[in-house]
Parts: sequence; structure tokens; C-alpha cells
Amino acid sequence: MPGTMCVLPWLQMIVRADGQVQVCNRMSGFVENERRPVNVSTASPTDIWNARGLVEMRHRMLTGERVDACSECYLLEERGAESLRLEMLRRWEAGFLNEGRHTLEVFMAERRPTATDGPRWIQGDLGNRCNLACRMCNSGASSKILHDPVHGRWSGPALDATRQTDAWYGDPVLLAGLLTSAPDLRQLHIIGGEPTLMTEIDEVLDLVVQTGRAPQIELSFHTNASRPSAPWFKWFAHFRAVVAYISVDGAEEDYEYIRYPAKWPRFTKNLEQLLTVEGLEVRAHVVVQAYNVLRIGRLLAFLEQHGVRVDIHLLAEPAYLDVQVLPPSARRLARERIATYADVTADADLRGKLLGICEYLSAEHVQSPEVAMFMTFTNDIDASRRQNIRISNPELVAAYDADGMPWQTTYRHADRPKGDGG
Repeated sequence: MPGTMCVLPWLQMIVRADGQVQVCNRMSGFVENERRPVNVSTASPTDIWNARGLVEMRHRMLTGERVDACSECYLLEERGAESLRLEMLRRWEAGFLNEGRHTLEVFMAERRPTATDGPRWIQGDLGNRCNLACRMCNSGASSKILHDPVHGRWSGPALDATRQTDAWYGDPVLLAGLLTSAPDLRQLHIIGGEPTLMTEIDEVLDLVVQTGRAPQIELSFHTNASRPSAPWFKWFAHFRAVVAYISVDGAEEDYEYIRYPAKWPRFTKNLEQLLTVEGLEVRAHVVVQAYNVLRIGRLLAFLEQHGVRVDIHLLAEPAYLDVQVLPPSARRLARERIATYADVTADADLRGKLLGICEYLSAEHVQSPEVAMFMTFTNDIDASRRQNIRISNPELVAAYDADGMPWQTTYRHADRPKGDGG
């Protein structure tokens, strides 16, 4: 793949709940103009699409220079994993938002830092209203974490969209302007929070349908599947295609440990219901992290048995949940198990991603400095939720002990449980 090139700055606009803009979910920081973040509430989508910071980003990519905002992708690539940059290049070359099957060389020769056409892919972040407090999530994506006295302090402050009355996605004039700026829109993706809890989506989709452009658009959304339906599902038939990305990171006890307070039996029941929704394609979005990497094969087998296509990624933030916090013996074991699963899966795309994860795990000389933070965070969340990693994942704790890194009983924001020495 050439240099630092990525197609997303010419294709995608992500509007966050506070109105700030990014071009991908791995981007560090936000699109800027005159060194200040742009916002859809104060600038037109057309002006944002060619803001000085975004034009400079495109210029650097076309000339093979590194972009500071893309450091996360570069790190994954240096460690052998497939980054979002490489994944999107691969998908684009296979035809995603590239109906003419142009080569990357032609794309780079024809494109300029200033984009003459609007985004073809808009992702709307419609706030943090959510009923789960997943361990790897944050206050900006979960109101439950924001108001949690322990997890919320780890995550830090964020906009509470559940109390916001002037959100950009509630302004029909602004929404209409956003759609007008994207005359060739083909992908509309909705995230939160938990979209099935968001009544605002009904009005957003109503507006899209009224434009008459829905038959050209693939609608997609992320959901934790805690609810198998929502009133806005009624709009599905108007769109070219609809895809639900089910966020799930473990099976059985791993699921319940990570995605508190969700229960596995309810999840499996809701998944089965979603699989019966007419016109809805169901895929799984799996994030590989310290808590699930040793037993991720159980989840993958479950999903494939149910005919659910898997989209799998390595977690990058928070850094103290990156798989590199695991001791060397645990990473070796995880790599062996994932490689074994890669050998048997019938999904070639999944196989490639799993082998990339194996490569990332093979960097045994890389030991994250966040190990102590991982243990303290885990202890805090365990104590506040009456969970216990020694019960949920004894194999992981034993691996630390075996490698001379005994589990520490340190706490930061939670009270130490009775009987836990320290």
C-alpha cells in the first residue's frame, strides 16, 4: 500500500454529538480550521469539507507524508496488524464507494487536497444515551458510564446528550444542509449511545426519506442488542439496504463481565429476533481487548454458527485495555488459539484479520507500561459491580502470576472490598 494514503478524508464525514467533525473513528483530534475545531452548528458542511486542517491532511497523504491524526493506524501497521486505513483501502479497491473500480494510483492522480464533491459516507453520533456500561467504553458514548461514580471518574467528563436540548441532529434545517452538501451520499451510519433508545432517529430518517434519496443509501447502525426493535425500524423498507452492527465482545460469562449489566441469555434471544427482521442484515462488531483475547474463539464460533458475519478490530483506547498489557505467556496462548481458529473459519476476510491480530500479539518484546493501570482499573470496576476477575477469568490472573507479575490489589476510585488485602 502506498505511503500514508487513506481514502476516507475524501469519502467520510463523522459528526460527533457535540457537532465536531472527524473523517474516521481512529482519528486523533478533530477537523480544524485556523487551528480551531470546526462545528456543524457554526459552520456550513461545505466549508467544513474543505476546512484548512482537512485540506492539509489530504495534501500530506497525496505527497506520502505522515499525518499526526493518523498515528493509531501507523502503530497498528508497524506491529503487523491491519489498521483501519489498510482495511478501508482494501474494501475500496474491492468496490466499496468505488463503483468504477478505479485503482489507487488513478485516485491519487485525479484527487486534489480540496475536494470538489461532498462526502459519500456520513456517520452521525447521536449522543450518549445508553443502558450499558461496557468496560472499554467511555462517558462520551455511554450516559450510564458518565453517571457511574467509579467508571465515570476513570473515563472523565463528557457532554451529557441525554439532557441536551439544542443538539445538531434535532435541527431540521441543519440536517437538511448536511444532506444537501452530500449529493452523492451512499452510506449513512448511526451510532450513540444505544440507537434503539434514541427517539430522535425517527425524525432524522423521516427527513432522509422525504428527500427521495433513501433508495440510493445504505443505512447502518451500531447496537448493543439490548432491545430487539425500535419505532424507527419502520423506515427500513425505504433504504437501499440496512445493516445492524451488533456490538459484542465475549460469550457467556465474558459477555456479562465486559458488558455490564447485560445478560447473555437476553442477548442471544434478542439476536435471534433481530435475525428475523425483514430487510435487515445483521453483522457483529467485535473489539479484541485484554479481557476477551484469550477466549475470543468461543464468541466467533457462536456468531458463525448463527450465520452472523464478523467485523473484528483491535482495541486502541483506553491503552490500559490493549492486549499488550497481557503478560507474554498469555499473549502466546492467545495467539495460538486465534491462529487455530483462523485455520478453521470459512470466512476469508475474518481469517485475514485474525492473522493480523496474531502478528500484533507476536511482539512479545513489547510490554505495555499500562499493566499496573489495567489491574487498578479492573479492581475498581470489579469492586463497584460486585464482579471478580479471579472468578470470571482465572486463566488470565494465573498467567500474570506465572510470568512473575502477580496481580496487584490496588484501587483508585472504589472502596476496597472487605477481605481484599493490600
